[in-house]
Amino acid sequence: LSDGLASDAGHIASESGVSLHIHTENLPVSPALQRICSRFDWDPLPLLLASGEDYGLLFTIRSDRAQTLSANFEQRFHRSLVWIGDVLPSTRTPKSDRLAQAQREPEITYLHHGNPLDSNWKGFDHFSAGT
Repeated sequence: LSDGLASDAGHIASESGVSLHIHTENLPVSPALQRICSRFDWDPLPLLLASGEDYGLLFTIRSDRAQTLSANFEQRFHRSLVWIGDVLPSTRTPKSDRLAQAQREPEITYLHHGNPLDSNWKGFDHFSAGT
């Protein structure tokens, strides 16, 4: 997640032709970020989703394998995995049209306790013109 969760989740959604639901209440917030946001009265959510240099790992896994992977990961690395969302079928493009899927905007819905958030978070894009 070096370019922000929104950016890298967008890559997964676009390249895989799926829709993602991100449950923002499950996003881990470091104590340092909590302190900074509290000090300046900032909402940490835009920083969690759109800023970079997170250096976390974002991946998807079938739900029937998640518990086993999580237990093995925690045993080996002494860190917990955090479930932050769901992968759903795309509502825009048939699976057979891979090129069109990759060129479409990613389908990501950000939810807070089940309620959709109005957002347009993108993350950092190395190839944008800076506009």
